[in-house]
Amino acid sequence: MPVKIFRAAIGRNEEKDMVDLQDQINEFEKELEEHGMQINNITMSAAINGGTDEYALYSIVQYSLRTGGEQS
Repeated sequence: MPVKIFRAAIGRNEEKDMVDLQDQINEFEKELEEHGMQINNITMSAAINGGTDEYALYSIVQYSLRTGGEQS
């Protein structure tokens, strides 16, 4: 199953950074729909940046062709 990985550096403005990441995933979902595809699963993982208050958030998005019985 194909995947696309999104990475966001989460800093002091955590809420805005999270919204930016969500916007990227939503835009990717629109692109998939235009090509008859869909998101099947999203997995999140975080990695701490040593010595700072920042961390990176990774979103692994699994996608595939849309099946005939599903509605958008």
